[in-house]
Amino acid sequence: MKATVALGSRPDPRLPLPLYVQLRELLRARIMAGDPPVGHKLASEAELCARYEVSRTVVRQALSELAQEGLILKHKGRVTVVKGTSIEEKLGPLKSFTEEILAQGRVPSARVVESRFGSPPTEAVVALGLHPDERALVIERLRFADGDPICYELTVWPEFLAAQLTNEDLDKAVFYRLLERRFGILLGEGEQMMTAIAAPAKVARLLDVRPGSPLLQVERTTFTNDGRPILWGRSLYHAGKYHYRVRLKRQTVNIPLLSTEAVEVTGSTSF
Repeated sequence: MKATVALGSRPDPRLPLPLYVQLRELLRARIMAGDPPVGHKLASEAELCARYEVSRTVVRQALSELAQEGLILKHKGRVTVVKGTSIEEKLGPLKSFTEEILAQGRVPSARVVESRFGSPPTEAVVALGLHPDERALVIERLRFADGDPICYELTVWPEFLAAQLTNEDLDKAVFYRLLERRFGILLGEGEQMMTAIAAPAKVARLLDVRPGSPLLQVERTTFTNDGRPILWGRSLYHAGKYHYRVRLKRQTVNIPLLSTEAVEVTGSTSF
């Protein structure tokens, strides 16, 4: 949980948040601002105790949660290093995970968890317009940025595409590139839905988080340039390592104003 009250320059016992939560938020704000930069060491526990006037227990709890989020890497008996900040994807262009990670200046990679030919999830059947008893290729992969597990990915491939993946190295395959450059299928747009879920045990183990931890779930249907659904996927992102940003633009709408003569205000109005 992130702080919802204004914090000062150091934890304040008079605030309603535990001291370790306040320190965690103060340290996160500095890390996100690049102080210290990725790859550099964080101040020692003793230095943090002195700087923020808190106990070593408070410091260790704050650092433990930042490590769980993936912002720092703790070495027992050694220095603590800033591991990285959350990857930000801007909504709009249709990009693959690999393309997005490369755009962030980081190195993408993948590892196949399981690949099977069988019944796909119901959501994929509906999105791809498959018959209820139609089989498809289901591929589960763990996605990394600079070797750090970021996302568990499940993709569903219709049967007519499955055979074309037989000789592909799925650990290294960039699926959008395969569709466009190898299979000659031009992609047009994608439709996706984002929700928050609790991490299932299997995914929690792969992403190195506690079972039940919050994850960002993104379900995407990718369409060809002529509007045909071609690929469905579900991605579960480590909530502390990946987030989306969207810019919203107000569109002027002609809404008739209510006449003050026709409306009688009988009480207070809240917005």
